[in-house]
Amino acid sequence: MSPLSNAISKFIQNPRQNVTKIIPYLKSRSQPYLRAFYEYLGLEGRSKPYPGHDKLLEFINFRDGFFVVCGGNDGYGFDPTYYLEKFKGWTGIIIEPLPSVAKICQKNRPSSTVFPVALVAHDFKGSEIELYNCNFMSVTEKTSYDIKQWVSSGEKAQNIKTEKISVPAVTLDSILDKGNFNKTIDLLVIDVEGSEEEVLKGFDLAKHKPTNILIEIHNESAKAALEKILLDHYQVLAKITEADYLYQRKT
Repeated sequence: MSPLSNAISKFIQNPRQNVTKIIPYLKSRSQPYLRAFYEYLGLEGRSKPYPGHDKLLEFINFRDGFFVVCGGNDGYGFDPTYYLEKFKGWTGIIIEPLPSVAKICQKNRPSSTVFPVALVAHDFKGSEIELYNCNFMSVTEKTSYDIKQWVSSGEKAQNIKTEKISVPAVTLDSILDKGNFNKTIDLLVIDVEGSEEEVLKGFDLAKHKPTNILIEIHNESAKAALEKILLDHYQVLAKITEADYLYQRKT
């Protein structure tokens, strides 16, 4: 029985008791269709899921750019490139390691190419990596976070149970090189729950030269480690959200 059929069945059995449960479910299921209808009409109101949307557009607001997103989840929630694709004609690459979520991402982002893999450094040994599937808070074994604590907080926040799975592990360089993506990267987004340094160690900044890098950084020690890699070629342009920093390539 599908989730919708199950919800309707429970509602029919006891409408008065379950009405408060089925309405939020139906609203959540209808949101993608309502959003698509708004976009068809050219209305932007439901297409700005990124909390730093307005601030980011102060710096990046041109048409027909190219993005690379590391950690795309479903391609909509909290994604700074969703609006750019839908209303500014951008295209790009999205990396999302959760197989089932990557499929949803591809549906939400038809103008993008989605890769269902996890990103690792060049010195990573092996072709797969363990991933703690915690939906928006999924982490690999290479995360700098305390895995036990992070997963526990993710389970409580989302009311889910984490499972450990193995997923393909590749470097960002290998995706770009094998795919023969020769476009200038106007925006590189790195949001990988504590594995941001791992991603950068699998990516040749001097070769690919992304113009802007938007990266999630949760503490000063992580910021210092990342800027040790970045600051030879990049400068801080702005703090976009509480945890997201925008770096721009030095001219």
